[in-house]
Amino acid sequence: MRQEEALGFVQENELYLNKNTDTLYKYSEIKNNINYFYKCELKYLRERYIKKVISKEEYLSIKAKLKEVVKNYNDKINIILDYTYSLSLDAFNKGNELKDKIDYVQLKKQYEDEIDEIKKEIILDSERKQKIKLVKNNYATYKKNISSKVIKLIGIIMVPLFLLSALLLNYLYYFEKANNGKEFDFKDSNHLVAFITVIIGCLLILGFLAFMSIFTIKRLFLDKQENLFVVSTIGGVGSFTDTIGVGSFAVTVALLNATDSVKDIKKLPGTLNMGLAIPNLFAGTLFVSAIEVELATLISLIIAAMFGAFVGAKLVNKVNKAFVAIFVSICLAIAGLLMMLAQLKVIGNVEGSKDLPNGLEGWKIYVGAISFFVIGGLQSFGVGLYAPALAIISLLGMNIAAAFPIMTCAAGFSIPTTAWTFHKNNDYCPKVSYGLMLGGVIGTIVAFCTVFVGIQGGAGLEMSTFTWYLKWFAIAVMYYASTMLMLKFIKLIKEKDKEKVVEKTYENFFEQQDSMKKIEYELKEISMIKDINLDNLKKTLESKKIKLHKWN
Repeated sequence: MRQEEALGFVQENELYLNKNTDTLYKYSEIKNNINYFYKCELKYLRERYIKKVISKEEYLSIKAKLKEVVKNYNDKINIILDYTYSLSLDAFNKGNELKDKIDYVQLKKQYEDEIDEIKKEIILDSERKQKIKLVKNNYATYKKNISSKVIKLIGIIMVPLFLLSALLLNYLYYFEKANNGKEFDFKDSNHLVAFITVIIGCLLILGFLAFMSIFTIKRLFLDKQENLFVVSTIGGVGSFTDTIGVGSFAVTVALLNATDSVKDIKKLPGTLNMGLAIPNLFAGTLFVSAIEVELATLISLIIAAMFGAFVGAKLVNKVNKAFVAIFVSICLAIAGLLMMLAQLKVIGNVEGSKDLPNGLEGWKIYVGAISFFVIGGLQSFGVGLYAPALAIISLLGMNIAAAFPIMTCAAGFSIPTTAWTFHKNNDYCPKVSYGLMLGGVIGTIVAFCTVFVGIQGGAGLEMSTFTWYLKWFAIAVMYYASTMLMLKFIKLIKEKDKEKVVEKTYENFFEQQDSMKKIEYELKEISMIKDINLDNLKKTLESKKIKLHKWN
């Protein structure tokens, strides 16, 4: 087959795949709109029942009819999604087969010649950059994608292997170093509960890995053009900074934006949650197994943070985000100043960080739980948990190293549940997420081995000396977080008008005559069923002998 002919077939297939991909995004959003419409109308119906406009029997009868009508339209949308998904998968696999027939040596030379010609043109720099970008995008279209099976295999082999290696390194070497010569003992209740937590963490990691390997892998074609190596590197850098206590959100977002790896900004939160779930669980599992924390403190602070996150999610649209940003920024700055004065022996225990407890007692545990409830809730407002956690642990007079298992477990154990919602709503970039996961696992273990095992264990530093340096690092983290929040506050103030988003709502059809008929008409408009010919989709699947795959 001639080069031009091969490129033509690939281009035609890519256009067909992109068309189906657009349909998937469109009808995934439509399905969300239908479900939101159902919630709105159900709310209106319930209000009529509460106000005693209708009886309980009428309420239950109308509710059942509404549910049945919505289900019928959702079923039709599901069929459209299943058919289109199956066609997309087939086109994606066919694309790789077609790309086998391309002469990539010739293609690369052609691409380089085009770039050289553009560089010689006498045009504006902005226009030149735009032209070069267009050529690069065209070249990326023809490049063969790494097989989904290969990408899946890398994750399935790498994650369990690295997890096992890190845990063995911890229990056979680092645990004793981190706990001032104290060996791991199953008879110690704290050690036993920590070990059980490790097992739970490992099961969650393997379970979420299985989920991503089964479901996320099948959606790689949605952002197939993204470079797996680039996004994996971003995940590695983000999780490295996360593991040493700086946090990953700001770093990862900055790098993703710089590389334009997430084209639709609305998919950024879902991409981060899906991609960083396993690295966060990984870090939590390592630290809870490596650093001894008093049992009641560990459990109470983690649960408090998780409850705070749950409540925060309910309040996120009802509280002034600018106030939250400036308030936490000032609190972190004050906490950093107090820690600095303690480090310089101006206030507090002159012994510094020597022999500090690994748990909280009395009033301190209640203050700690309340504080972690608050900072857990602040996560929903875009405020990282790590810097405030370091401040609270230190100011309550606890060994600052104990903050790592607490804060990593609090974050890691809550992310997977959120991630499922993003997957169900197709609100993330699958290939970017999988790349962040692969790189994140590597970044986590590299940070753990170099900073904790290497510097503390290998350099032979006493735990008190190590935590003394760690406190200075924590102070730097707090002022970094405080500065970022101050900048966020300024940005929110400047964009005050843009923050006033009017919540989408639907008309109350139950206050009108023939309400169910009008509801059916509205659903027909929302669902856009008329724009799709299901019979043609079915005939295409049958004629090409394509296996039907379920979208969700």
